[in-house]
Amino acid sequence: MKATKIISACAVLVALASCSNDHVISQPGAEDTPIRIQANVGAVTTKAASDINEGTFYTGAQVGIFLREHRASNETAIKVYTNNTPIQGTLSTSSGTNQNITLETPQYFPSNGRGVDCLAIYPKQYNSTDIANGVTSFSVLETQDDEGYKKSDLMYAYKEDTKNSSGGTINLTFSHLLSKIVIKLNVDQSSGVDKSILADAYIDLLNTHVTTSITVSDMSQDTSTPSSNGSQDAKVELVSTSTDDSDKKTIRLGCPGKSDADDGTSKSAAAIIVPQTISSGTAFIQVRLRKSGEDSDYAKYTYTVGSSQLSFASGYKYEYTITLKAGGIDVESVKINEWGNGESNGTGDAKLD
Repeated sequence: MKATKIISACAVLVALASCSNDHVISQPGAEDTPIRIQANVGAVTTKAASDINEGTFYTGAQVGIFLREHRASNETAIKVYTNNTPIQGTLSTSSGTNQNITLETPQYFPSNGRGVDCLAIYPKQYNSTDIANGVTSFSVLETQDDEGYKKSDLMYAYKEDTKNSSGGTINLTFSHLLSKIVIKLNVDQSSGVDKSILADAYIDLLNTHVTTSITVSDMSQDTSTPSSNGSQDAKVELVSTSTDDSDKKTIRLGCPGKSDADDGTSKSAAAIIVPQTISSGTAFIQVRLRKSGEDSDYAKYTYTVGSSQLSFASGYKYEYTITLKAGGIDVESVKINEWGNGESNGTGDAKLD
């Protein structure tokens, strides 16, 4: 009888031990925690003319995601995420901030508890090819209505050493790599020009280079080789802009237009261009006013660069105010703003073609 009780007690202890072991094994570790990514654009969306189209991604946008295990000097990685080919990430919505990015292939934190470095590039592809490590050519679109504008944007974000203990979400803030031009078109009704003319006003950028080259940091990682100097800062940089005259194009901005419900006397439109310098004496901004119902019949007014060349830098926006008056146009001061900081002014000359 005693032997039977001892055997039964042992069986219970074994069962309890088994349950206890099962419980330990099922405890979630770092490798069980999925990596979540959220994105926002550095500039805040407002209703100001200079902020037109800021803070948004185009509908159905895909982001290229590069991940690597964060490690210090002489540490060996245990997990390889991505090498030359980025993981596809899809933005949850077409506008707004703090958008979720859904990874095509779920990724998890390394089991050793280390953090993860994340480099993201927007858009993921150019000409149906992934933007990968190394040098890639990129061109803005020549027709930049609302959708064309957003598809011409080029941004990147980098966040280093996000750990599972942070909640598992990598928060990315994207920065613009190209230059932005905002044209504010006003009507001076005191000179006899009616505001209705805005409905048939179109804006073009002339003689503008559209192609640049970028380089993407290498995020590849070898698990067999210890890191010699730890994780490196990763980024996307502009390498060069085309200087070939054949690359100079006319960029059509979205028509400022005038809706039936809008009785304002000014409209704004925006374009994204690659950073570049435009020589003095170059025809640059053209305002076309449709004179009849036919698209080919326009009165054209041109802003020509003055005695000093114009330089457009990465991450800056330039706001031109143009006033339509009887017999011509006036180009007022040019505001130059870094996205977020700083402002300076310039002037320009306008003449009728």
